[in-house]
Amino acid sequence: MGIYRGGVLQSAQMQLYEMAWASEVDLLNDSAIDLGGGRFARRQQVVSAGMFINEVPQIDIANGTFTADFYFWIRFMPDKVPGAADPEHIEFPGMLKTKFDPASVVAKGNLDDGSVYRLWHVLSDFKGDFDLHRYPLDRQTLALRFFNARAASEQIVYIPDRRQDELKAHAMEQVKHASTPDTLRLVDDRKDPTLRDFVPNTFRRLTQWTMVKTNKERTNLVTPSSLGDPRLVGQNNVRELSGFEMSIEVRRRLVSTMSKSMLPLGLLTLILFASLFFPDKFSANKVGVAITAALSCAVLLT
Repeated sequence: MGIYRGGVLQSAQMQLYEMAWASEVDLLNDSAIDLGGGRFARRQQVVSAGMFINEVPQIDIANGTFTADFYFWIRFMPDKVPGAADPEHIEFPGMLKTKFDPASVVAKGNLDDGSVYRLWHVLSDFKGDFDLHRYPLDRQTLALRFFNARAASEQIVYIPDRRQDELKAHAMEQVKHASTPDTLRLVDDRKDPTLRDFVPNTFRRLTQWTMVKTNKERTNLVTPSSLGDPRLVGQNNVRELSGFEMSIEVRRRLVSTMSKSMLPLGLLTLILFASLFFPDKFSANKVGVAITAALSCAVLLT
């Protein structure tokens, strides 16, 4: 089920998800619906989610981590049926050192359409899955993902917030009816900062990396097991926790990386080469310089 808003087709905030079975309690409290013929459906909340990156100050390849400072928000229609999932029960599985607290909201409120809005600010280190097979021509993906810790995907699903698409469509509609050259302009991510996913200087401190693109999508944390539930044994069911992910793809700057890596090694090589021209009376110094240069190169390469 969908809805048109501002000329943009969006998913309705409440869906029906077909399920394999339903208990009498679920049928009585309206959390499940009998479709007839032994088929049942569950009410599924559709939550719009989005992220805005403030800064990515550090990428630590050696430790497999990166630091991110960002806002993220959700908009949803509250479901008052007993046992309904709570969209605010969110966890970041890749977050290090600190733990996300859903109660520490920056802004909250009820919108005109009856939906609920929540905004959080996060600054933390995250685990990165880096692949160095193509170093120094490698590209890395920084993934910021969260999941609902208590509800499966048949109860709740997070989707990218398309409100920005609605704003773009509205702006384009105004362009069509523009009457003066001053108002005749196209609104896109480059001209309107309110439609961006990050600020222009977000990656200014990453001297060896260049941002390529960002992407937002829904994701699931899948557990291919019945997890001890005998009702699921023998059925083609798995437990899926619904989540949301924003990925940032970065490309290594070849010239900057090679200059920082090769310049110290080149200088040490010159020092080692110069030691060959020491007089015979400095033979002991030759050995010392050679050992020092070799150890320094080993440390830098490591």
